[in-house]
Amino acid sequence: MPKRNFAGLNLLWPRLAFALLGIAAVPAAWAERWVKIPTTTANVEFMIEMDAIESTGNIVKFREKLVFLQPEKLDPYSGKQIKEKKVVRLINCQSRTQGVKSGGVFDPKGKLIEWVMVEDNQIEWFAVPPGTVAERELKLVCNAQ
Repeated sequence: MPKRNFAGLNLLWPRLAFALLGIAAVPAAWAERWVKIPTTTANVEFMIEMDAIESTGNIVKFREKLVFLQPEKLDPYSGKQIKEKKVVRLINCQSRTQGVKSGGVFDPKGKLIEWVMVEDNQIEWFAVPPGTVAERELKLVCNAQ
């Protein structure tokens, strides 16, 4: 009976394991559940990812996405058109205030233009005005706790 050479298989296993891990991670990305927030603002869709809402006490952290249907705004630093903004927002359900933890802007091809993060002690808190998209977001995320 001829001997089998398994030396090449030792190189194949790490690649196979890596590929299987990649396949296993794909459904998590597909699991994102974005919900549109009604708005009268032309050319912009506001969305919240419902599966990424986290709360600590009265503070709710969530991911918001703004999509410009027709990119018209320009990033002031790069001069590139902005197609999408992704923001990690905070809302204090009790005091009805809001702040931004981090956010980024993306060009029409989905390429990141810039991402900015703020330290927790540097977050600026503002009142959530009645009748705004922010108030609709507050009602949605605070009720999702």
